[in-house]
Amino acid sequence: MGARPALCRNMCVAFHPIPIFAATPTEAMQDIVFAIAKFFETLLSILPVLGWAPVVICTLLGFFGVFYWLMLQARYNREAREKNTLA
Repeated sequence: MGARPALCRNMCVAFHPIPIFAATPTEAMQDIVFAIAKFFETLLSILPVLGWAPVVICTLLGFFGVFYWLMLQARYNREAREKNTLA
C-alpha cells in the first residue's frame, strides 16, 4: 500500500471520532449525582457543630419576614382605602 498524500492523512485524522467521556452516559450521570451528594454531605456536616443556631436563626428570620409583610400589607390596604381602590 502506498503512502497517502498529506492532505488525505490530515483529513482522516481530523474526522476520526474522539470519545469525550470514557464512561457511558449512565455512569457519567451517576458521577455527577454522586459529586453533588458529596458536596452537600460535606456542606451539611457542619450542622452538628452549630447545634441550635441554624434553627434559631431561621425562626427569627421567619418571624421578622411575617411581621414585615404584615406591616407592608397594612400600608397597602390603607393606601387602597384612601384611593377607594380596595377590592
